[in-house]
Amino acid sequence: MDKLSDLEIDTEDIAEILLKFRSGLIVQLHFDYIQRTYRRYYEFIGEKGLTVWDYIKRETMVFQEKAYQWKVYRDEINLDLNQMYIEEMRHFVNCVLQQEKPLNDILSAKKTLEIIFAAKESARKKRFIKL
Repeated sequence: MDKLSDLEIDTEDIAEILLKFRSGLIVQLHFDYIQRTYRRYYEFIGEKGLTVWDYIKRETMVFQEKAYQWKVYRDEINLDLNQMYIEEMRHFVNCVLQQEKPLNDILSAKKTLEIIFAAKESARKKRFIKL
């Protein structure tokens, strides 16, 4: 995590975070405000293939090792890409006003903050932090 650009922000403008879970699963996260093009995608890499979900292109690509080819699934539903944010706000308001049960509880939020603070500490101390 670092501030590399001249952007007038009070936070890091780039972060590379490597997480290793007890199960052995390894997750690499990349966040940045530096890129000039807007991109949002997820890559799921496994021993038998690769799946890439692209938010902007609205497609999911699956590479299967046996067939050694890509299969592309396109989101043909014409939805507003901001709808998920609208639904999230609607859920929050319902939790506050109608006591709807939150999808993420306080324990989940605590665990998320622990990971964020450990990532910041890791960047500051330049070493891995075990949780």
